[in-house]
Amino acid sequence: MSNEEIDLTLTIITRNEEEMIGDCIKSVIASAELAVKKGIIKNYEIIHVDSASTDNTIKIAKKFPIKIVQLAPSWPLSASAGLFIGYKFARGEYFMPVGGDMIMKKNWLSKALPFIMKDDSMGAVSGFEEEYLGEEGYFKDLITESVALTRTPDFIEQAGTAIYRMEVLRKIGGYNPYLKGGEDTDLSFRLLSEGYRIKRLPDTSTVHYWFKKGGKINLIQTLRSTWMWSFGDGQSARYAFYNRKYLRKQKNRYFRTRQIWTYLTFMILVAFAGLNLIIFELEFWFLSFVVVFDIICILILINLLRQHNWEKRFIKDNLQNIPYYLVRNVGFIRGYLKKPLPIESYPTDVKIIKTG
Repeated sequence: MSNEEIDLTLTIITRNEEEMIGDCIKSVIASAELAVKKGIIKNYEIIHVDSASTDNTIKIAKKFPIKIVQLAPSWPLSASAGLFIGYKFARGEYFMPVGGDMIMKKNWLSKALPFIMKDDSMGAVSGFEEEYLGEEGYFKDLITESVALTRTPDFIEQAGTAIYRMEVLRKIGGYNPYLKGGEDTDLSFRLLSEGYRIKRLPDTSTVHYWFKKGGKINLIQTLRSTWMWSFGDGQSARYAFYNRKYLRKQKNRYFRTRQIWTYLTFMILVAFAGLNLIIFELEFWFLSFVVVFDIICILILINLLRQHNWEKRFIKDNLQNIPYYLVRNVGFIRGYLKKPLPIESYPTDVKIIKTG
């Protein structure tokens, strides 16, 4: 390994990303080369960390002048594990994580690097991660609305796909490889707890092809992803068990009034259907109780719909929120109950496929 000082390390993480990895690497190289051409940095390195892909991801990545390492299939695999290994191998003064399903904007590094370089109190500089979605529907609205809520420049509480100061990452311990998801939330909280700031620029940093180039939303994939990052949030809350501020922050995210109302609506619907199904198995006297219960439920529903002007979307959103919130909150609880493992126990003897 060369002893040459590196200005910037870009770590690309993948698992079966043969459709996107070529375009991803090209975009990262183009953005880094532009930053070099403009004299913002002298050099950079790209480390591709693959989580035991079984498709042509590695074969495609080998065509590029980058370092490639691979995690063993028997290890706990996650985005955070890949970033942990990338962080361990990194030599740059600055560090940026990139998902293998992302395309980096060519001018992103040139715009963002000067901000973090001139201010030592800044731990990370973030932009906007644009979601590529090719069809209309509830989950597209949910995702785009969620992203829109974050489109406020200036200082924020969560960095995500950002440029980090390496000395800050070392100070806070870097990534936790055992988190199944939510690594950006966990990292950002620890960064802020040490007194550093996170700045968001009003520029798009990357385009995220969550559903690949077709952009067709997959409900199962959406719920699986929801489970993973909420599970990770639960894990990070367990790791921060004695930090009341962090626990309060996560509680406010996962157990809000809207979610409780959604659960109550779900339970009422189940009770409504259940009582009507079992009525025929019980004595006739029970009929009057069921009728009264049905009337109460119908009146509550009518009143609720009147308050929202009988909007179809209100009905649809609440019905579709049920599986989303259920997966989200159960995932958080399940992650919180998982026994934390010491970060230093994660294996680092990765397979070196290409040295760069």
